[in-house]
Amino acid sequence: MTLESLVNEAKELFDDKKHSEAIQKLNKAFKIIRKNNNYTDNHVKTLSEIGSLYFKVAKEQSQKNKEITKSTLSYKKILTLINNEHNADFTLEKVKVNLAISINYLNLQEKDSINYLLKAIDFLNLALKKSENLKDTEEKINKQFLIIGWLVICFIKISIKIKNEISAVTKYKQSKNYLKRFEELVPKVKNGKTKEKELLSVLKTICFQATSKKQLKYLDYREVYLNIKKEQIKKELFKGKNHTLIPSISMILALLNIPPNELKKIPLAHYTSPNVCNKLFNIQSNEPAGENKSESLMRIGSSTYMNDPSEGKGLLELLNIPEWELENKAYCSTSNAFFTCFSNRINDLNQFRLYGKEDGVEASGCCLVFNKKGNWLKEPNILSSFLGIMGKTTSSLNIEKIERPTKNENLPLYQVAYIAYKDEYISDENFDILLPDKNNPKFGIRLKSVGANKNWHKFRIKQLEKVLCELITYFKDRKSIKNNEIYYLEYIRYLFKDFAFRDEEEFRLLKIVPMNSEEIEYCENTNSIYLPYANVQNMVDEVILGTNYEKTNRKRKIEVFQHLMKKHPNVIISRSSLPIYANPPIGKD
Repeated sequence: MTLESLVNEAKELFDDKKHSEAIQKLNKAFKIIRKNNNYTDNHVKTLSEIGSLYFKVAKEQSQKNKEITKSTLSYKKILTLINNEHNADFTLEKVKVNLAISINYLNLQEKDSINYLLKAIDFLNLALKKSENLKDTEEKINKQFLIIGWLVICFIKISIKIKNEISAVTKYKQSKNYLKRFEELVPKVKNGKTKEKELLSVLKTICFQATSKKQLKYLDYREVYLNIKKEQIKKELFKGKNHTLIPSISMILALLNIPPNELKKIPLAHYTSPNVCNKLFNIQSNEPAGENKSESLMRIGSSTYMNDPSEGKGLLELLNIPEWELENKAYCSTSNAFFTCFSNRINDLNQFRLYGKEDGVEASGCCLVFNKKGNWLKEPNILSSFLGIMGKTTSSLNIEKIERPTKNENLPLYQVAYIAYKDEYISDENFDILLPDKNNPKFGIRLKSVGANKNWHKFRIKQLEKVLCELITYFKDRKSIKNNEIYYLEYIRYLFKDFAFRDEEEFRLLKIVPMNSEEIEYCENTNSIYLPYANVQNMVDEVILGTNYEKTNRKRKIEVFQHLMKKHPNVIISRSSLPIYANPPIGKD
């Protein structure tokens, strides 16, 4: 039996979870190669596959030491074969082997995996040391960039797992030092910025998992996680700028931005009309003749048409800032804010009564449920929300060009905070923050927890209170506001709403674009402008039809909708049974 066939059989046995049989095949293959000391590309490739498989089996079994030892021996055999070839330079192969061993140790991912992490670091350091001898400068930088990125991850993982606080702080500092080296190499590596974002995304996920744990005295991973978010936002939006407001604006964006690792599998609802629902799923129905039956993209609506007339003004009141324009004549804004709104309230009576009504009948609309599987939200492109403020085009910012149907899918999601002017009828218990202070509250802020991580939520509240107090102090007793201050407040003022809308528990995708942007589209039927969001047919997990779905002038039928949705088998169709009578529909005329 050939080496190749033995390894292929071992792979198949492993896939079938026949680990003992897989080990037997690997042992036979390993013995054959150990008898042969001649270097060949085929031997190296086979040994590498054997070593990787030993690690995979070790990950699946409780008794790991034996398999790990054999795997390490397999990789050491590769190094021996390479070292026996004195007439050639195999430095790159040596780097690759040590890197492969370290990644295999990392993939074991045990609860108590400090020893595996230390082993991984040992082999990463060997790989880094060997890389210094690489003659090809570009190859050298690329390999060091990759190795240092893994070292950043290893050291921050150890700092979280290790029990000794002094050691934890030391390991964290080592991680920061490697991160600094990584960032220095970013401009020298192809797609360096993209890879930097990928690393930061991994670090954020690791650190956010640690926020639910008891924090160390000298090392708080809530602060570490928030600081990564804040610095990333600051770097992307305000690079090269220097203003007192930048740290505060960056902090608020970091606190209210909800990336995938925070949202997880929390479902969010978007309430809309049956007509729009049918268009989004491109299904035939009893729409009026002449209606366009072609596929439609979900829209990001203009802030002008939102149900809150004070949209974008709540924060200004809190900071005691006068309206932008008080003259008899004001120039039209050169940019506009657009939102797509979602609610934490699934199948909610008030939301059904307010939104998506057909012919004026309450609870006749549809509730589109997103993110039940945790795969809706994409890693955000923070920059994409604020191109209109920055006054730059996509091309000038060197953002990768994407076709229109998908270009807004990476918009960041923000949780809306609610502001109330404090009066005698609203008790303090309604608020998470009282401003300017608890003893003399004039305003209250409400921000609900996202998920079950109470430790992180309390920290968010504390930090939001701190940064809002900083802004209140900054604008205290001001009779006017400067243009550059208006500029910075535009980044955050649409993330706050009036307390009267608190029951919506709103999240929003936000984008501010220039009014002359070609991305803005006009709808003649509604006489409104909007941005296309995305084809949501593969994003929606469930459609909940309102209690009075069948009681409008359109004479809709649930069974018809259910039948027409057969082309979308992954979407669950359900009917709300919330108790509400149907008010008479508005006449067709």
